[in-house]
Amino acid sequence: MSKTVTLNFTDTAGGTAPTITMSAINYGTDFVKVANQAGLADLSNLTSPTDAPNTVRFSLNPISDIYKGTPVTDAYKSPNKSGFSLLSQCNVVATITDSEDATYRVDLPLSAHIVLKAPYDANITTAHLVTISNRALGGLYETDGTLRVGNMARGGLLPADL
Repeated sequence: MSKTVTLNFTDTAGGTAPTITMSAINYGTDFVKVANQAGLADLSNLTSPTDAPNTVRFSLNPISDIYKGTPVTDAYKSPNKSGFSLLSQCNVVATITDSEDATYRVDLPLSAHIVLKAPYDANITTAHLVTISNRALGGLYETDGTLRVGNMARGGLLPADL
């Protein structure tokens, strides 16, 4: 018997896939390990000033009941309810200066988190996790592929065509 995983959504033709440029991170050259323990790794970017750091955190935490808080009907739940929560976090301090005032400086903290939650199940592959990660990032774009983060930050959370 062969198992098939269906993610249960369809993207109707008419949308434009956004072009997302990922950072090419050179961990071995640019970062130093700050913490490395079970379920947690913290990195610090050596190219960033110490008073405006760029840090990265990865963590993996067990989930005892992956179904908690979901709409999955009891009849369709796997007997194995364990899963994991995987975090990839990037923290940056942006600095604003003024070319006409050498004393002017303002630092602004920025942070991005991606959390993947999934059951421990051999049928769920890395490709499935990449698909839902890309879909979550795609949510930051309009149907026509334009970025909508500016509108979202001002409270306009619904896509323009809804």
